[in-house]
Amino acid sequence: MKRFLRRKQLAERYGFSERTIDRMIEDGRLPKPDLVNKRSPLWAEDNLTKHDRAWAASTPHARIGGRLATGR
Repeated sequence: MKRFLRRKQLAERYGFSERTIDRMIEDGRLPKPDLVNKRSPLWAEDNLTKHDRAWAASTPHARIGGRLATGR
């Protein structure tokens, strides 16, 4: 079963404010939501991990928040 994260959980995952998460989505550093449940955007955790790993592989020493963007 897929686990989905809300914007607040996404902010906690990366160590940023919710507004910074919005900016990161707008400029492509984070993917757009996988689902929108009423007004709440939801991101599939496994898709975020894939995105983090792809971004880290394409950017040497890539960091999102305070940790390497490897999805670990």
